[in-house]
Amino acid sequence: MVAPAQHTDGQLAGIDGTTLYWQTWTPAAPRGLVVLVHGMGEHSSRYGHVAEALTAKGFAVHAHDHRGHGRSGGKRSFIDRMDNLVADIGIAFDHGRAAVPDGPVVMLGHSMGGLSSALWAEDNRAKLDALALSGPLAALDAANPVTRIAAKVLSAAVPSLPLIAVDASALSHDPQVGADYRADPLIFAGKLPARTVGELAAGVAKVQANASKLTMPLLVQHGELDTLAPPAGSLELFEKAASTDKKRIVYPGMYHEIFNEVDRAQVLGDLTDWLEQHFPA
Repeated sequence: MVAPAQHTDGQLAGIDGTTLYWQTWTPAAPRGLVVLVHGMGEHSSRYGHVAEALTAKGFAVHAHDHRGHGRSGGKRSFIDRMDNLVADIGIAFDHGRAAVPDGPVVMLGHSMGGLSSALWAEDNRAKLDALALSGPLAALDAANPVTRIAAKVLSAAVPSLPLIAVDASALSHDPQVGADYRADPLIFAGKLPARTVGELAAGVAKVQANASKLTMPLLVQHGELDTLAPPAGSLELFEKAASTDKKRIVYPGMYHEIFNEVDRAQVLGDLTDWLEQHFPA
C-alpha cells in the first residue's frame, strides 16, 4: 500500500510583500514536481483531488493562492498588475523547487492560472521541463465587446468598478461542484473589478503575441463547451506555440472545470499518462 503524501503549508512574501499562502503535497520519494496554478476567484485547496492523482504517480505538487485569493493577502480578486501576479508565480515556483530540487519540474495552470503560467513560462522556459494547461484563458470571447472596451477605459479611472461575474453553473455538469463553489467562503463570487478585467485582457494579448517562446513539451486540455474560457483561445495559443512536442485534447460535452467534471477521471488520467510518458520513473 502506497503511503499517503505528506501535506505541508505556510506563507511567503509576494513580489511586493503581499502575503501568499502556499501548500505542498509530497510523496515518500518524489520523482519530480508539479507546480499548480489555480484560476480566477478560487484557491489552491480546490485541487486536493488533482494533487492526490499526481502524488499517486510519484509527483510532488506545490501550489499557492494568488494575491487577492483564498488565504493570501490583498483585495479580493483584484489584479493591480498582471506582472505582479506572474512574478508571484516565480516566487512560488522557486519555493517549491527548493523543497523538491531533483527530477523534472512541470507547471500546471487552470483558466486564469493557465494564462498566468503561460506568461511566466514564456520568459522562464529554461526552468521548466514541461507545461500543462487546463482550460486556459487565452481569449476574452466570454466578455462582450462593450464590456472589453469598458474595462480598458475604466481600469485606470474606476479600477474597483464591478464588471463581470463567474457563472457557477458553467463550471461543471456535476451540480455539487456549483453548489460547493457558491458555498465556499474562500471563493470570490462577486463581479470582477474593471482593473482585473483590463489586466486579464492585456495578459491575453501578451501571451498570444509571445506564444512562439513556448518551446517546452506542451499539453493543453479543454472542455468543448467551455463558455468561461472558450476553446478557440487555447487552439490559437497551441498553434502559435513553437513546441515541437505538443498535444491538445478537447473533451466533448465538458464545461470549464474539466478536473471537476462528471468524467474527471478521464481528464486526470490523460494528464498523468502524458506526464508518465514524458518522465518515466
